[in-house]
Amino acid sequence: MTLRIASKSGGFTTTLDSRVPSPGKERDTSMNCTPSRLARGLVCLTLTAAASLGCGGTTAGVSNPPGVSTLSALESGALEQRVYVGVDNDLTIGASPVLTTMGLLGGGQVELEVVTPDGSPIEFEVWRTQRDGVATLEIPVEASSGFALEDIDPEETGTWALLFPRQTSRAVIVHMDCVGGLYGCAQSLQPGESCPAGWTCDTGLSCELPIGVCGPLAGIGTCVPTPTSCTEDTGAVCGCDGRTYPSECDARVAGAPILHAQGC
Repeated sequence: MTLRIASKSGGFTTTLDSRVPSPGKERDTSMNCTPSRLARGLVCLTLTAAASLGCGGTTAGVSNPPGVSTLSALESGALEQRVYVGVDNDLTIGASPVLTTMGLLGGGQVELEVVTPDGSPIEFEVWRTQRDGVATLEIPVEASSGFALEDIDPEETGTWALLFPRQTSRAVIVHMDCVGGLYGCAQSLQPGESCPAGWTCDTGLSCELPIGVCGPLAGIGTCVPTPTSCTEDTGAVCGCDGRTYPSECDARVAGAPILHAQGC
C-alpha cells in the first residue's frame, strides 16, 4: 500500500484505510493532506509499496479491470494541452473534456499532484498509451478535497495522459516531480532546462538562444514555451535572419534568434 503522512506545526496526523476492498468496489483513500507545495508548513510524504493509493481522492481497487481505449478516441472532442515535469501547469476545465499529455521515460518515478486552488472537487483519469495507440486506464481519481497525489512509475518509455471529463468550470494546477530514475523522467528537455546543440526541447517548447547568438553551435539556449502570438510592443529587434521585428516575441514567433536590440 502507499502511506501518506501529513505533518503540520511539528506534529503528525494520518488517516489510512488499509482494508482490502471487495471485488468491484472502490476504496476511499481520503487523507488529511493538502498540497505540499501550495500550503506552507505542510508536508505530504509518499512511501511506495505494492499498490498506489490517492491522497485526498478515491482510486479504483486492484481488483477492477483496467479500461482500454485508444489515444485518438481520448483526443476526440477534447481540448488538448501538453504538461511538463518540474513546473506548475495551469489548466481550465469546463464544458469540454481536457486531455493533457506528457512523454515519460521508462524506469522513471513521477509524483503527480493535481489541485483545484479553490478546493472544489476534481475528477480525472490517468491513462498510459502504447506505440500502437492503445490506451490503458491506470488510475481513475475522484478527489472530493480538490487535491490528489499519485505515483506514476512507467516501465516503458511512452506517452501518458490525464483526461478531465466535462465538469463545472474551474481552474486546475497539475504539477509533476521526478523523484527517481537513472536518466530522469521526461523523454525530452523540460521548461527551464539548457538545450545545447543536438538536444531537443519537449513538444510546445523551443530552444531560446541568448541575444547575439545566431546558431546552436555558438551558444547554449534554454527551453521555453513557444509563443503563438504577441500582444506587447517591447521595442524593435534585429533578427539573425537580417529582418527587423517589432519585438522579441515577434522574432521568437517567427523562429528567428535575435542578433541585437533595435532594428537591423
